[in-house]
Amino acid sequence: MYQQTIEIPLPYYDLIAALVQDSDEPCTVLTSRINDVLSPFLRNERIANKFDLAIEKVIKQVAHKCSYGLKQEIYDSIEHTAPNIPWVKYKNNIQKKKN
Repeated sequence: MYQQTIEIPLPYYDLIAALVQDSDEPCTVLTSRINDVLSPFLRNERIANKFDLAIEKVIKQVAHKCSYGLKQEIYDSIEHTAPNIPWVKYKNNIQKKKN
């Protein structure tokens, strides 16, 4: 059994931040999708959950959930609205370096 903790290398943080940007997926779905994108070939399913934990940790470091738009109760009071609208997106915490 593979016991060692997996850490995502720092150079990949920007890539993960880019993949997370403006996503309205729940963190678990987002984590799984990013794991699939970053390890599509020769994936070892026995340790895939270790990568999920490491990716989720990075997501929480480089991004935060940000509510936007109308509050749910106001939206619910409006007639003829779409039933499924995302209320949360991830925004990057990484700031661009100024030259």
